[in-house]
Amino acid sequence: MSLTDFAILLFIVLLLLYAIYDQWVMPRRHGKTQLRVVLQRRSKIDSLIFIGLIMILIYNNVTQHGPVITTTLLMALIWLQFICSGFARRN
Repeated sequence: MSLTDFAILLFIVLLLLYAIYDQWVMPRRHGKTQLRVVLQRRSKIDSLIFIGLIMILIYNNVTQHGPVITTTLLMALIWLQFICSGFARRN
């Protein structure tokens, strides 16, 4: 694995840890919630831009015959961004 693959793997792990913290740890930090206010999420355009930039990296890696592990890690990063950004939620 190259340095790029390690960096991508680090981002995947950090994003996964944040998703776990956001979904299961934060709601239980200070005990039972008395009042919950549903806030609007940020614009999803930032997530779409990030996903688009990663797709450009995937295209570049495929056309340059780069390592398959890099393409796989980039696709995993897109999948985690998709999940963490709220596209998969049905709210």
